[in-house]
Amino acid sequence: MLVKSDLIFVSSSSIDTELWNDCVSSQVKQPIYGMLWYLNLVAPKWEALIASDYSFIWPLPISKKMGVKYVYQPFFTQQLGPFSKEKIPSKILAEAWSLIKSRYKYAHVQSNVFAESIDCTSKIQRITHHLDLNRPYDSIYKGFSTNLKRNIKKGIKAGINIRESSNIEGFIEQLKADYHVRFKGMKEKHYLLLKHLFYGSKKKSIILEAHHEEGLAARALFIKDNSQIIYLAGAITDIGKKTGAMPLIFNKIIEENASSPLYLDFEGSMVDSIARFFKSFGSEVFYFDQLSYNFIKSKLKDL
Repeated sequence: MLVKSDLIFVSSSSIDTELWNDCVSSQVKQPIYGMLWYLNLVAPKWEALIASDYSFIWPLPISKKMGVKYVYQPFFTQQLGPFSKEKIPSKILAEAWSLIKSRYKYAHVQSNVFAESIDCTSKIQRITHHLDLNRPYDSIYKGFSTNLKRNIKKGIKAGINIRESSNIEGFIEQLKADYHVRFKGMKEKHYLLLKHLFYGSKKKSIILEAHHEEGLAARALFIKDNSQIIYLAGAITDIGKKTGAMPLIFNKIIEENASSPLYLDFEGSMVDSIARFFKSFGSEVFYFDQLSYNFIKSKLKDL
């Protein structure tokens, strides 16, 4: 039974690997983001708030600016927050959040779909979409929207060919061109992080490319673990937009993993048009909280 006095802060170097991963794996869907191998790739420096028996853990990626230690949400990590082997009482969540606020002067974190909502004055509800793959492909396909089925047929008719690739450098160059327009916050260090994540999880990383006779149509990067496949990033060319390339990429990953005890996490989105695309696969919406506070003097606020 979790008790408030049992929560302590520890450094990542002192984590018991087996107990930590066992706690994360006890979640219904065993989220990749909380596993140590993933955390150590996306957040070189992190601490954690844990119960002494690891029945409760909360990873806290940290950084420093002008001597101030703060908690942040790493790129390519949609969710973190608290994980537990049992339902976490609201009073324990409140105490954990209070302890975090007392230790760090600034935090911007995203919880996970397994955790209860936390009382926070600055809170935004975010969404993701999950698709259960533990069914025959024909059954999953029946759940596709009419428009999605039409776009898949369009891609097939256009001669789109989907194949696996290890060309992470080419993928990143394409992302730079695409994300430069759509995501202003992406910096060179974030693309380097993506490369480290690809190579660090080599046996779990999947790049699918869509090719057309006129050239490259689209690329997408997925990370696959014991219970899930995460869509991490993707980019599409003008050719791909005309030929239905991205629907074919997702259809390929779904078809290849149908009838397996996995789910596909589309990772969002808060953008209506993208959310509709993910929903068109028959996916289910899940909610999680984005939490933040700022106790830093005005001159240090732009972290």
